Amino acid sequence: MVAMKQKYIGSSVEDFLKDYVAGIRLIKKDQGFAERSLQKWTKDKNAYAISKSVEAFGRVFKAAPYVPDKGIETVIKELAKQRPIPKEFIGHPDLFRDNGPLERALSRS
Repeated sequence: MVAMKQKYIGSSVEDFLKDYVAGIRLIKKDQGFAERSLQKWTKDKNAYAISKSVEAFGRVFKAAPYVPDKGIETVIKELAKQRPIPKEFIGHPDLFRDNGPLERALSRS
């Protein structure tokens, strides 16, 4: 989940999301490449562990990583510990959702 103030969302966030979505698609499409990449970056020589890790990532990552309501509510509750938040905001994650950057990233990848 990417959470930030609206004024900071720009092309760098959309570029990140585009690459994130492309990475997820690659894991799902080419497990061999994903395994070689994970092995390279972790320097893990255990082929079985690498294979099982990539399989798990493939199942966990959604093709379009929309933020679930529960994720937004968790962020709101954490913020409420630091500062007052009007009760009307609790339980209304759609007030804070902006899928625009993700939608644009999905259309570009």
